[in-house]
Amino acid sequence: MEADMVVEVFNQSEAMHGVRYGKFIGDGDSSVFSKIQQLVKHGKQVRKVECTNHALKNHGKRLRSIKSDTQINLKGRKLLTIARIKLLTKRAKCSIYEHAKKTVPNVDLLRHDFKNGLHHVLGDHSNCREGIYNLDKAKEKLKQAEFTSDVQSDSELDSQTIKRRRIAPRKLYESESEESETNEEFLDLPRPPQIKSKTSQLSQKSSVEKNRVGTPSVDSKRDSMTSTPIVQKSDTNQISGYQQILRTLEYIKEQNKQILALLNSRGGSFSNQASYNLDNLPVEIPLSSNEDLNILENFLKEDQNLRNLMSYLSSLGGKDHIVQTNNCLRRLLTNDFSCQFSFMGKRGGKKAFSDLLLKKCVIGAVTKNLPQIKERDIEDAIKNWLKHSPQRYHNELLKNRRNTN
Repeated sequence: MEADMVVEVFNQSEAMHGVRYGKFIGDGDSSVFSKIQQLVKHGKQVRKVECTNHALKNHGKRLRSIKSDTQINLKGRKLLTIARIKLLTKRAKCSIYEHAKKTVPNVDLLRHDFKNGLHHVLGDHSNCREGIYNLDKAKEKLKQAEFTSDVQSDSELDSQTIKRRRIAPRKLYESESEESETNEEFLDLPRPPQIKSKTSQLSQKSSVEKNRVGTPSVDSKRDSMTSTPIVQKSDTNQISGYQQILRTLEYIKEQNKQILALLNSRGGSFSNQASYNLDNLPVEIPLSSNEDLNILENFLKEDQNLRNLMSYLSSLGGKDHIVQTNNCLRRLLTNDFSCQFSFMGKRGGKKAFSDLLLKKCVIGAVTKNLPQIKERDIEDAIKNWLKHSPQRYHNELLKNRRNTN
């Protein structure tokens, strides 16, 4: 449709506007230009002009497709980063603009510049042509900058002296009169009395006084300019210390009561867990065959046996319902045997795990520890565990093979 519309525009241009179109700006679609040459009266005289924007867009698109092509070597694709794709597109744009300025375009040189773009971006400039990167323009701007720019050279900077801001140091003045006045003040003060040692009083303390709990009270006696503190332990301080210890013990006792109450409110699953005995199981778990599964299913038809196995599975524990479900299934089925099951058993000839009493055991064990969890969430965890059974079995085989080697 697009080609037919363009052909119609070229054919009706003379009748409607008195103009004959001689150029066609293309976007890389060669089918439109070929139809113009075939269906337009003067189609052989129409010249095709490629749009630079579309050419650069297609250039970047092809580079990105190379980067995402997995059939190409990974080492080479890693070199083609997003930044380098932008540089290659910019390099192609520079080449197109450089050749567009020439009166006689040289297709071979343009092709050479396009092929050399990757070497240029990677740092190899051995095949780069002078002028393609506007080296001459850079030299002209450099000469112009010598006259118009205020940028100074290194020699000019060296010749100039850099002025440094100096901060005048602070001067401290002292007079001899002030020093003499302070000395006279110290000379007028009386000599302080000697401090008497209390070693004799401290040595007479009994062992009972050493074990008393109390806070020291300080009594000070001032003698002229000095004071000597005397430390004494009073009966009131001892009583306050005992009271503080009693208050702390009461607080600890009350705190223990709160902890026990909290454990009793949350720990119903701990105290109400029924005892289990797996000695009477007719088969060994995890199950590995259909015969053992049928025997265990018949065994679980009795409620006491079902509750016994459910109590055992609930003791496996886990941080959440997913971990607890996985622990139960891992203890019931081997990885090889679990590959024969899916939750509904509709595809691939697999058996339905939802029809087994083992499903009831797993759900009952998890809800016993986590009553707030819905049965639907546990079923989703069972579905996910059965879905990944082939992968677990494959990993188990690889591990056994490595151990044997």
